[in-house]
Amino acid sequence: MNTTKQELKDPPAPKPGMDQALEGVFSEFVFDHPLLNNGSVYPHLHATTSDWEQTTLQQAQPYLPLKQDPINVTLGVQPLTTLALPAFKTVSLDKHLKYKRGYIINTGGSIQALDFAPKTSSIDTQPMIHYLAIGGYKEANVLHSFETPRQGHQSCIQLWKCDLTTTPSTEERNPLLDLVLLHDFGDARDLKWCPYGAYEEESTTDEDSAIAKLGILAGCFDDGTVRCLVVPHPDALRSRLGIDAGNRDPIYLKINHARCVFALPNTSVSTLSWGGHKKLAIGYSTGNISIWNMEMALATDHETHARDQHQSVRFMQSNTPVHDAGVQSIVWHGIEDPVNFVSTGNDGKLNALDIRDPSTTINLAKTRVIQYDAIWAGYRNKIIFVDGDLNFKEFSPQDYKTFKSSNVISYVTGAFASVASSEQHSFLALSSLDGILKLINSCIIKVKGKPRQQKILYKLIYNEQGNVYRYVDGLKRQSLDETKAMSGANNLLDHNISINKVCWNHNSKTSAWVASGGSNGLCRLDFAGVGTQWD
Repeated sequence: MNTTKQELKDPPAPKPGMDQALEGVFSEFVFDHPLLNNGSVYPHLHATTSDWEQTTLQQAQPYLPLKQDPINVTLGVQPLTTLALPAFKTVSLDKHLKYKRGYIINTGGSIQALDFAPKTSSIDTQPMIHYLAIGGYKEANVLHSFETPRQGHQSCIQLWKCDLTTTPSTEERNPLLDLVLLHDFGDARDLKWCPYGAYEEESTTDEDSAIAKLGILAGCFDDGTVRCLVVPHPDALRSRLGIDAGNRDPIYLKINHARCVFALPNTSVSTLSWGGHKKLAIGYSTGNISIWNMEMALATDHETHARDQHQSVRFMQSNTPVHDAGVQSIVWHGIEDPVNFVSTGNDGKLNALDIRDPSTTINLAKTRVIQYDAIWAGYRNKIIFVDGDLNFKEFSPQDYKTFKSSNVISYVTGAFASVASSEQHSFLALSSLDGILKLINSCIIKVKGKPRQQKILYKLIYNEQGNVYRYVDGLKRQSLDETKAMSGANNLLDHNISINKVCWNHNSKTSAWVASGGSNGLCRLDFAGVGTQWD
């Protein structure tokens, strides 16, 4: 049956009523994803004591952010409260906003990478406890380029333990810095967890060195490599080290070696993306995208050549020149062994590739600005990107030549930075360099005569004279017409308010939590759910 123009333009929502939600994510509209609930991959892999070496805070100092000064933050609506937030500490939003659930973390560095560790729901004994990996540059508010490789240097990845319970309580539930992974690979430019099935609470082997794993974390680093780490579950690690349950000081682990290392000569890596659990797509500053066989690399992780970057090319399946300049993002269509992805780059192009025919690149759109990110969620055959006029557009890949199915679903007032979708619901989180984080329901159907609405989750403002950051909350919904009428001068604002990265939590019970972070080192966790049936 041929697809009509209207069906291309407004496909039916995955669940009835989902296309009416504006304020946030309803629990009844969350998808039941079997891979996230019951998936099990790489059962032979466990964290081991030989991968890591525990160090002290004093020994870890050269790896930590360079400036660990408090950041002045203003919160609330009426009254406003200004506080000094120390490095590696948090503040709860509900103490300053009556109807807001969330936290702000001072990481100390410039945030470039954020990702929650997916947990397997069927074996998860603490479904409201989650771990957020944060990476980036050691110095805040400093611009960097990935066009040329840099030498490896001392840096770290922070792992924060987050209690995402939404029921009000008098108990202290602020996020805690649980693990700090120290390494000599340079700053982390991107971090992504294996999307499902790699979570453990107990080790299934009798080996003395084995520790239950939290997940498999892939990262691309300044030294031009991509490395995969089997991260120990913090609770299992504390038990193995004999640390008292009441001691919540961070554990500092120096990485001895990664399980597998991928590298190409004379290249700088810029981004990566898991294609299910079997493959990894890596983008380079040259515009190339390579596909690597994760299943083979992790199956031979005990062998020396799996950790030798000079021999890693044996795990590469393809290497295609997709862009004319550096690759900014790679987005697979869904998480269950996908074969298609879209990519964005510094050449302003939005391209698509089918890995079964890697020699053929399809150009879907081209603009005169850098394309930073895009969306192609598995639950919907719609590709979403930002055009040269800052319109946030969606279209069907069946119609990329004529764009007759294209819809403008949002508009950004500052340069676009990052967008995140969830495989659990239909909401998108969109961040920009002018300090604004928006929520958009991708399933909302356009009604004639009624402009689309977008929810403003918060706006970040910087007062240079007082050196104070203010989070503006409680903003009303904004129509596209109102957004377009705003000044375009926001493109010229200082980059210290930019929201560089945004991500959703991957599990159904906590899927309404969104994390966002920027150049100033502040990471904010927000509950974007609606209703009372979340905990």
